[in-house]
Amino acid sequence: MNKIDLSIIIPHYNSPKTLRKLLESIPVLDSLEVIVVDDKSDKYTEELREIRSDKRFEHVLFLSNDTEIKGAGKCRNIGLSLARGKWVLFADSDDFFVEGFYNIVSKYFDTDYDVIFFTPTSVYLETGAKAKRHLTYEKLIDNFLNKGEDSELFLRFYFKTPTSKMINRQFLIENGIKFSEVIVCNDDFFSVKVGLAMRKFTATKETIYCITDHENSLSKKKDRMYFWCCFNEILKINEYAKNKLSPSDLKKVEICVVELLYASLRKYSISLSDVLKAYMELKKHRKPFLSTRLVKRFIQRFVLKRK
Repeated sequence: MNKIDLSIIIPHYNSPKTLRKLLESIPVLDSLEVIVVDDKSDKYTEELREIRSDKRFEHVLFLSNDTEIKGAGKCRNIGLSLARGKWVLFADSDDFFVEGFYNIVSKYFDTDYDVIFFTPTSVYLETGAKAKRHLTYEKLIDNFLNKGEDSELFLRFYFKTPTSKMINRQFLIENGIKFSEVIVCNDDFFSVKVGLAMRKFTATKETIYCITDHENSLSKKKDRMYFWCCFNEILKINEYAKNKLSPSDLKKVEICVVELLYASLRKYSISLSDVLKAYMELKKHRKPFLSTRLVKRFIQRFVLKRK
């Protein structure tokens, strides 16, 4: 059998058009395996069959999530269980890799890093114009490379996407790191566990991955079911962080009541009863009402406005 340097794992649901573009952005090489796991697609199934039968993609391992658990987390875990590469890259089926990305990642194949972070970019799917979805991750990497205050802690904790970073597969096995098998926010806890467990890592301004932004993006879902799913994952993450971070570092990243509820009201269609229930749950877990980070942000904005 050929040596596999890299496994690319892709969960897919009802988006064969963008999946085709993603697959076309990946070179066909003996050292690279591509695993696509379909999450019970119920639309555009004929287009998906056409992709699976396309000779250009005969090197791709197409799988189906035949379990009772739905979601990208389950699909990623299925792919991860079958991956053979020394390294793993995760991709979403509506994104794509930039031209020449393999030449960039291959430079790290013989290193002993746990994780390599790459700076992503983003575009609007409909127009191809530059979008803003990558800016948070770009800033995290810039601050880390410039050795900003707490930049390593924030890179470890807030780079909450499994994409645009190459992970040593043995590192995941040794630390027992898998994705949460929930309908949304499955990657947040995974990324935090990776970030807090990694010992040797690096980051670069080089770009290998493009995130797309569009109206049907899962990140724009407003249903209250998505809110409660993400809310519960956030609580798990913060409980996990308690055992991994010093009290001082925990204060810098811990959620606070005001921040979480304000963000939730902007993103989700939740009722007053949902807000009250969430508040009581946060209070039960003794979450701070305000955080030092949030207070600093308010002060900075106030000073900038005064200027």
